[in-house]
Amino acid sequence: MRQSTSDIFKKMFPSLLIYLVILAVYSLITKSMGLGTDAMVSMPEPGQFSPPSFNTSAESILAIILQLIYFVMAGLIGFGIILSIYRVARYGSDVSFADYFYFFNGKWYKAFLTYIVSGIFTLIGIGLLIIPGIVFSIAMVPLGAVMGVNYLKGEYGIMQSIRDSWNLTKGFKGMIFGRCLIAGIIVMVIAIAWAFAFMGISTTGGVVSSISQSVITVISGLIMYVAVIDSIRELVDRGAFERIDKSEESLEEGETV
Repeated sequence: MRQSTSDIFKKMFPSLLIYLVILAVYSLITKSMGLGTDAMVSMPEPGQFSPPSFNTSAESILAIILQLIYFVMAGLIGFGIILSIYRVARYGSDVSFADYFYFFNGKWYKAFLTYIVSGIFTLIGIGLLIIPGIVFSIAMVPLGAVMGVNYLKGEYGIMQSIRDSWNLTKGFKGMIFGRCLIAGIIVMVIAIAWAFAFMGISTTGGVVSSISQSVITVISGLIMYVAVIDSIRELVDRGAFERIDKSEESLEEGETV
């Protein structure tokens, strides 16, 4: 049965909301404890023109560890979310929060290395001419679903999944970019309006300001996922995934590797 974007979002919404709230709370707690990303560097004193220096204190080391945990979890769960979107779009499957942990298995390191390599390629592309990095990042949107299909075939190659994701999105990159751009503009407008609405609070109440920032982060995340869901749904409807393989039926039941 064909799934509309709204159908998929309704099924995904509860678990997506839980995920985004957990990320926001995690960031809020680490920041309130002084263990956010700003704890890793020491800023120069006012009037000094020296660059920021790496902070070697115990707090900095703990902050690095916490941010690495965040980085690993967000990467692997992010792939699981994309795979879950694909399963709903393709099979109409039900989704639970536990499905997002699909890649936390014996091959988790392969998934994480794929996350790292794709991120490096994106940074290289952005560093060269910006546009190649954007194009590459757009091509990697369905990467989690591609990895799920490949892993069921016993294909764990990092470059294999990256190449398949690139080939799968041929002719569709403009579509994905357009959806993400529209969602990004909506997020930006909401963020600006939110900033003006809470301008007085941000200067007087640190806790309230942090909570309001977390709320807008969750809202922004949900909006961006609408664009991703619509893109994956379009790829499924137009047969893009048939380019990589036919033997993916077991994903309907959420089979793990």
